Amino acid sequence: MKLIEREYKSGDEVEINKLYKIMTGINRTKEKWEWEWLKTWDGKGAIYLLFDKNQLIAQYSLIPTPFCIFGKNFIAGKTENCMCHPKFQKQKLYFPHEKKSFEKAKERFDLFFTTAGGVSKWAAAAVRKKLGYVSFDSWAVNYFCLNPSALAKQLLSQIEINNFNRIFVSLISVCICAYCKFWLPGKNKNLVHSILDEKKVDLDLLETFWVQNKKYYGVTIDRSRKYLDWRIVQNPHFNYKFILSNISSSINGYLIFHSDREKLLHIDDVVVEQKNPVILKSLIKDTIAYAIQNNMQGIVCRALKGNSFLRKQLYHQGFVDLRWYAYYQDVIKNKKQFLVYTDKEITMDPKQWYITNLITEGRE
Repeated sequence: MKLIEREYKSGDEVEINKLYKIMTGINRTKEKWEWEWLKTWDGKGAIYLLFDKNQLIAQYSLIPTPFCIFGKNFIAGKTENCMCHPKFQKQKLYFPHEKKSFEKAKERFDLFFTTAGGVSKWAAAAVRKKLGYVSFDSWAVNYFCLNPSALAKQLLSQIEINNFNRIFVSLISVCICAYCKFWLPGKNKNLVHSILDEKKVDLDLLETFWVQNKKYYGVTIDRSRKYLDWRIVQNPHFNYKFILSNISSSINGYLIFHSDREKLLHIDDVVVEQKNPVILKSLIKDTIAYAIQNNMQGIVCRALKGNSFLRKQLYHQGFVDLRWYAYYQDVIKNKKQFLVYTDKEITMDPKQWYITNLITEGRE
């Protein structure tokens, strides 16, 4: 075995996508790979490869992510697509490769974060903890049900399917949907705010608004024009829409959403002037009204559990956390999904962090 470690160079994407298909079953197009890894808002992502001669064995990679920490800007590295060929997983080659590459990546990034979970059987979390990452927080899946059958289908996809579970999940789904219907704004409710397609939004206006308000959001994504253009407008996976809360020639808040193949509406991000709960409530109400008018099956808003400002308003509008059952996993076993590494002096109080789905890679 002749091991070669090096960073990505043009043409490597062929072997990278072959390994990606082996690991995920997804046949990723060149366009989607280039958007995610070569044409990010900050240029090329950090891609460290391990070969045995010409065969790709492993990849450790990070997507550059702009962070704002109480108004000051930093660049974080989000681990994504880290993988090791199944034939070599028992040879203990991956961890030394990630450890060595991680030290190189510190030259570019100010902090690091990762989302880990059951898909990798928590192997990713175990690797990151060896490098000094800490279990920080977990995702809340805030859900507004408009069709109990759609919710039941989603829940059953996460558990073992048998007759008891089918009946139990069906009953739970009907109850959740009935609860959500108490909060419906009415089929004929007119939208208060304007809704624009991603291509028609003035990103300069959004950036100006964000610069004026980012100090109120603690530790969060920096919603710069460059990042929103890459993550939302240029995204080849989804078409996004913006709900804008307008005042005169400016705005005092906006919400970003997209819908998927299952007709679920996903709230990707929402920010409002000085974290005003009244504006946030109004944007959420319009989102629900839009979902009803367009026959959506439900609304999903992923956010960290510590994001109490957003989650409180979602709760007050009838949303239910579908991960309410995960207390044992998150707290007792400390298997939290969001892990962080930094040598900066940053508060590790989850209530001071405002993390939404905008931080994810934004793909199917």
